[in-house]
Amino acid sequence: MNSFSSLMYSVDAGVQGVEMDLRMSADSVLVLYHNETLESMTNGKGTIRENNWETISTCKYRDLFSGEEYVIRPQTFITAVKTQTVFFTFDCKIKQEEGQTYMEAFGNRLLQLIREHGLQSRCYVESYSPEFLWFLHEREPSLRCFLYTDHAWEGLEFATTFPLYGITMNMRKLSVEEVQKIHAAGLRVALFNMSTEHENLEAIMMSPDFVQTDKVEHMVEVLKKY
Repeated sequence: MNSFSSLMYSVDAGVQGVEMDLRMSADSVLVLYHNETLESMTNGKGTIRENNWETISTCKYRDLFSGEEYVIRPQTFITAVKTQTVFFTFDCKIKQEEGQTYMEAFGNRLLQLIREHGLQSRCYVESYSPEFLWFLHEREPSLRCFLYTDHAWEGLEFATTFPLYGITMNMRKLSVEEVQKIHAAGLRVALFNMSTEHENLEAIMMSPDFVQTDKVEHMVEVLKKY
C-alpha cells in the first residue's frame, strides 16, 4: 500500500526504510501507486499513465481503516518525514514496451525528485528494466540500483556489466544457495512477498540485506532480537 497512512504506519513502527511504488501520469507527474489500474484500489478509472495528476489526485482509496485517503505524490510523504532518518526505496513501475521517450521522462522526473530533496544517500532505486537503470546511472552514478528480477542468474549476469548494488526478488523464487551466490558476488539481496509472521521468519533465515514485508510490526520486533 502506498497511502500516506500506511507509509507513516511503517515509520512509526520503527522501520529503517520504506518501499514505494512509483508510476508516472500522462502529464509527467510521479505518483505513488502499486496496481496497474486505478479501479482496482480506488474510485478512479484507467491507469496512472492515462490520467493527468489533477484527475488522479481526486482518486480515493477503498477499504482503508483510516478513513478517506487519496492517491499521493512521493513528495507528500518525503516532506512529512524529512527530519527523520528514513531510507526510501523507489520501485519504478516501468515496462520496456512503454518506449524510450517515456522511460527518459520517468527517469528525469525521478532524478529531479531525488536531487530536490537531497536523497542521493538516502534512497535506493529498483526496476525490472536494465535500460532504465543505465539511464539513471549515466546521469547520477552514485545511485544505488537494484535489478528487480524473477531469476537470480539474470541479476548476476547484469552485474558483470553494470555497477549493480543489489537484486530484488520474490522470496519464493530464490533459494538460500542463490542468496549466498549473490552475496559472494558482492551484491545485496532484497526480498519481498512476506504477508504472514511465518513468512517473515522464513525470509530472515535466508539472510537477506533488505526485507519488504506486509507484517511490519512483527518484523521490527523480531529483528530487534538479532
